[in-house]
Amino acid sequence: MALTVLPPTQTARVFQLRPMGLWRPIDFLHRRASEPMDASSVAVFRIAFGLVTLIAIVRFFAYGWIDQLYVDPLHHFSYVGFEWVRAWPAPWMHLHFAALGVLSISIILGWHARASLILFALGFTYVELIDKTTYLNHYYFVSLVALLLAFIPHDRAWSLDSRRAGTSPVRRR
Repeated sequence: MALTVLPPTQTARVFQLRPMGLWRPIDFLHRRASEPMDASSVAVFRIAFGLVTLIAIVRFFAYGWIDQLYVDPLHHFSYVGFEWVRAWPAPWMHLHFAALGVLSISIILGWHARASLILFALGFTYVELIDKTTYLNHYYFVSLVALLLAFIPHDRAWSLDSRRAGTSPVRRR
């Protein structure tokens, strides 16, 4: 049994055989997604997200929802598998929400924004897991967006992180 080794040019041609009609849209999308883009639009989204979450946290304080929903009730209806998630006692629950507010400000400013987004997602999800009677689908969305934002390059424009690193947003030709 002999092993046949193809020259490099023939090997490359073997893997390039594909029907162009089917792959043309995928190739177009790949080229389009690989082009350098201006990071400003994602930075605007990060700032808007931070503002919305900051307003939500301020509302929790202003309307007394922290005490009403998490501190005062004697019983919380927990999610299956998350029975171990309990609300902090009164001063600690207020401190938890204050920390979420500080993280929102950090997200707005773009100061250690990736770490802030991960911590915000964990902290906000913790609050949502305390009691399933306080479930709101847009709060679930906030947790998901915070986690997703942590993994995209949102901090390359209009952030303290980009200023510290000396980077600038990529401009499109």
